[in-house]
Amino acid sequence: INEDPEQTAPLNMIFDHIDDVKEPRTTKNIEPFALTILEVVDAKISFLTYLGSLTTPPCYEVVIWIIPNFIASVSTSQVTSQFSQMSS
Repeated sequence: INEDPEQTAPLNMIFDHIDDVKEPRTTKNIEPFALTILEVVDAKISFLTYLGSLTTPPCYEVVIWIIPNFIASVSTSQVTSQFSQMSS
């Protein structure tokens, strides 16, 4: 992730709801939006895959993680205002 002085508006669609899911096993329904708004779906972008596990117990190793092979931009304020408040 690159630091960008400007807030990334599409990421705010997700960050605006982080306060609602600070605790484990909480969920929040949000309005659907096209992944293209996150600049993820692009014919020129390649993807990396690897075998992994679920992120919550029992952590079965049954997941194929798919990661876009590009560097995203996010502002410092987006990261610090949202993720610094999350509990571990």
